Amino acid sequence: MIRVYIFNALVRTIGWFFGQTISVKKHNNKDILTYPEKTWDLVPYPKFKRPLFNHDNLTTVNRHAFIEEPCFHKARLAAESRWIKSFKDQSEVRNITWRLHTSIWAAGAALKAGIDNSIFVECGTGRGFMATGIAEYYDFHKSARPDFHLMDVFQKTLDDPHAYSNNPASFAYTDDPVELEMWFKKYRSIYIIPGLIPGSLSKLPDKPISFLHMDLNSAGAEEAALQSLKGSFRKGSIILFDDYGGVGGEDQALIHEAFAKDNNRELLVMPTGQALIVW
Repeated sequence: MIRVYIFNALVRTIGWFFGQTISVKKHNNKDILTYPEKTWDLVPYPKFKRPLFNHDNLTTVNRHAFIEEPCFHKARLAAESRWIKSFKDQSEVRNITWRLHTSIWAAGAALKAGIDNSIFVECGTGRGFMATGIAEYYDFHKSARPDFHLMDVFQKTLDDPHAYSNNPASFAYTDDPVELEMWFKKYRSIYIIPGLIPGSLSKLPDKPISFLHMDLNSAGAEEAALQSLKGSFRKGSIILFDDYGGVGGEDQALIHEAFAKDNNRELLVMPTGQALIVW
């Protein structure tokens, strides 16, 4: 902490010498001197362009007033409650609000598509961050919502080392599907399906899929899942990929691009690291 304080003070002093006010922001909620990287690009933003969003590998001064919208704020708090127990204090919770905003929008677009007798599916639920945000925002307490099937192996470690890639965000995973079932019990139409994907996909009902959230952190598993599920998509179905653009997701990105091309669909790439297909 002393090194961080001295470094920041030195940067401010250099700025003062040149008649500038300069501050060094954290990267993903970590000071750059404590982050495991020694080479940095410092990209400045002038004060008049504030407020600054600087979280989850996304830094922008573009408008993000959605964060203060009451329904979104409520959904975000519910989603983050799934992670808080994994952190020493709430201030350490990873801020992925823009990704949550995208997921909520995508689920809403699927609801508006009005595909008869359709279901929602999430491949890679973990502790249920995104699913909780969606369920809270669109009030899945009500019965007039599609059945939402949450799928994962629900293990932090796997016997098959090739099934999933290693992910440092261990706080997002769970070994306790029973606890997860109890958490989602308050939402009438949400169902937990444990099992390794793609094998467990056979447990899904034979219905159209209007919303698919893909977050398996494995190119092979995602490719197999997409091939298995593509016959269930209808006009207006939404497919949201969580790990398209992030570092370490390069193989997944190739799978997503090939899937879009092979099925004559356009892939919308977003600065959140996500990508989206409207079927």
